[in-house]
Amino acid sequence: METLVGFHNQLEGLPESFGDLVRLHTLDLSVNKLAALPYRLGECSNLTLLDFSWNRIEVIPNSIGLGLNKLVTLNANNNIVHFLPSDMSGLTSVESFDMTYNELISLPDTLPMMTNLKTLNICNNRINKLPTNFGDMRLLETALLRNNVIDSIPATIGYLRRLHYIDFAKNKVTELPPEMGAMLGLKHIDGSFNNIHGMFPEELGCLPILDTCNFSHNSVEQLPRNIGGLTTLTVLNFSHNKLKTLPDSIGNMLSLTNLNVSSNQINFFPERIGDAQALQHLDLSANRLSAVPRTIGWLRCLRTLSLYNNKLSSLPAEFGTLIQRLEKFDCGRNNFKDLTQKWSTEWKRHDKFTTVFAEGYTEGEAANWTLEAQSWYPDSYEVWQRMFSHKWATADLSEFLRVVRLKMGDDWRARYEPKIRAFYFESKHNLGFAPRFDQLIDSEQKEKSETLLKAKEWHNNKIPELRKAARAIRVRAQASYLFDEREIARRMKMYGDAKKRKEDDKHKTEMKE
Repeated sequence: METLVGFHNQLEGLPESFGDLVRLHTLDLSVNKLAALPYRLGECSNLTLLDFSWNRIEVIPNSIGLGLNKLVTLNANNNIVHFLPSDMSGLTSVESFDMTYNELISLPDTLPMMTNLKTLNICNNRINKLPTNFGDMRLLETALLRNNVIDSIPATIGYLRRLHYIDFAKNKVTELPPEMGAMLGLKHIDGSFNNIHGMFPEELGCLPILDTCNFSHNSVEQLPRNIGGLTTLTVLNFSHNKLKTLPDSIGNMLSLTNLNVSSNQINFFPERIGDAQALQHLDLSANRLSAVPRTIGWLRCLRTLSLYNNKLSSLPAEFGTLIQRLEKFDCGRNNFKDLTQKWSTEWKRHDKFTTVFAEGYTEGEAANWTLEAQSWYPDSYEVWQRMFSHKWATADLSEFLRVVRLKMGDDWRARYEPKIRAFYFESKHNLGFAPRFDQLIDSEQKEKSETLLKAKEWHNNKIPELRKAARAIRVRAQASYLFDEREIARRMKMYGDAKKRKEDDKHKTEMKE
């Protein structure tokens, strides 16, 4: 007998005489009720495929690890195996090893003796450690280690030059060995839902053909500057970490299509993101951004953009065209205080959980405001910077409106005038520094801070002078009013006296007659 398929039966045991089937090369015992395997099964030396998945097996006989030197595929998933054979030196021909959904606690040190292994699947067990000589399996191409309790990755993993897919998500790994940067064949790496903290290894920024990188739900605080060297990367996911910024080199990722850095602590986003022209999906939600770079508006292929739950006070006017072509745009839970006030003047805590923002804007209205700002803001900003910023103290509103109207030409609309007026007065209030709706670079932010500080000082000095002048005007007006009141009383008295004399004279004349 060469092939025996006992798939999906009610088998509860096998005889020891199975060892006499020396010509057997295919044995499928999956989906049965087996509680143990015969010890002599290891004598079936010609066996190339062994499948006893979906049974109730607790122990794998040691003879399997020693005698099946021609075995190519071993499938034992969905059992209750606690330990593997201590000596697996005989399984030198195994190319696929599947032990998912078992109760494994550890792996034997002889596991890496399966030198021809190409696919290792030990997901959904309770394994807490990998063998230190894990890198001896030089032909390994796929390593699936998901959903265990592994706390470290051995440094020898750097020897796995042919490994192109590794998944160790949902473990307890705290640190990545720098030797992982030597895995030049790696295309997919998933280390999400671990405890990785601190600086991400610089060595991983040198992987030449990496396509997908997922380290979400960790505690990574910083990405290396050379991460932009991953020019073949298409998916980068560092959501739910502790990142505060991203390196400028991210603009070098010319193949990047999906970037997810949501639920971090990012307060500044690099301007060079506009160079990643292949980007289609960008998620910056749940961060601490008070402004976003206008270069995002240059991303021609972008389809979805999420700015949900940040600290945005406005949206760049350059987003107008971008919003029109996006399939999905989410900017909820932001305090758009720089937008023209509608009816609400205070940001209340409960507003975070509604679709209405601090100034009474809904998400759609905020997008519409950006679309309209694209028409009037660039021309207004250019006119102010060129003609009025240096003489802000003597700038004239009517002259500013006239020049802006000429600059806009046929694009001028009467509804723009209130917004342009507000722009003008805010620019004057800030001593000539025009309002910006996009993220400022360091030098611009420094200039803005210094100007606003000077403006505050100027206003603090000017306001008392204005109040003193106003008080003097009120005193003069009051004095003038009191003077006029006394004059009126005097004249009324003179009029009364004159009238009385006239009446007396008339009375005397009548008496004489």
